[in-house]
Amino acid sequence: MADAQRPWNLSALEGKVSNSAWKAKPSWYLIPRDDRIIPLQAQRQMAAKVRELPGSHAIYVSNPEAVAAVITEVMQASALARP
Repeated sequence: MADAQRPWNLSALEGKVSNSAWKAKPSWYLIPRDDRIIPLQAQRQMAAKVRELPGSHAIYVSNPEAVAAVITEVMQASALARP
């Protein structure tokens, strides 16, 4: 997994956002409670609908069943919201 990821550095923090899509569109965020990379409080502020589950930063590896359940929930909610 690490071989496929690009290196992270401080330049990632310099990007400018003029319109935050998460403020205008429904968004979900899955917080892995055992994440040691991104502080939990910071993650809690990243989306309107938050689900917290046990798992590491790579929660799709440490808890794939829970990730699949959240994806299914999001898809069902999105389908209901369509006109």
